[in-house]
This record gives sequence, structure tokens and C-alpha cells, in this order.
Amino acid sequence: MDLDGVIIDHTSSRLRRAKELGYVLKPENTSSEIIKQHLPLDVHKEVQRYIYGPAPLQAPPMKGAVKHIGELARDHDL
Repeated sequence: MDLDGVIIDHTSSRLRRAKELGYVLKPENTSSEIIKQHLPLDVHKEVQRYIYGPAPLQAPPMKGAVKHIGELARDHDL
């Protein structure tokens, strides 16, 4: 299930890890598809390991996600 960018927001984690590795990104360049264009493959893989590794990071929900999940649950009697 792909939750990143839909329910979970890893933007700040991606920005932080990229900066630690010497790359400065803008928030709009951190989506899964776009970040690949701004980082070398080995750096991109390291950012991915940092986020999704053995102990995945805690990340905030995307704006509005919790509200909409609640609405969906109510609308479908879940």
C-alpha cells in the first residue's frame, strides 16, 4: 500500500536527509517521482533507506488526510 504523499508526509524527512548528504532540495522536489531527477541514484537510495528502513520514521499525516479518512469511514459505515 502506498501511503507516502497520500496519507503520510515524508517531505521534511527527505529534505533533512538530503541536506545531511550534501544536497539542498525544495519541498516541491521531494515527491517520489520528482526526487529521482534531483539526486544521484546512490543518494536517492540512501534517502529511501532512511525513510523506509528497518525502523521507519514517524511522520505527520498529509494535510486533510485524517479528516477525509474519517469521512470515508462514516460514508461507508466502517
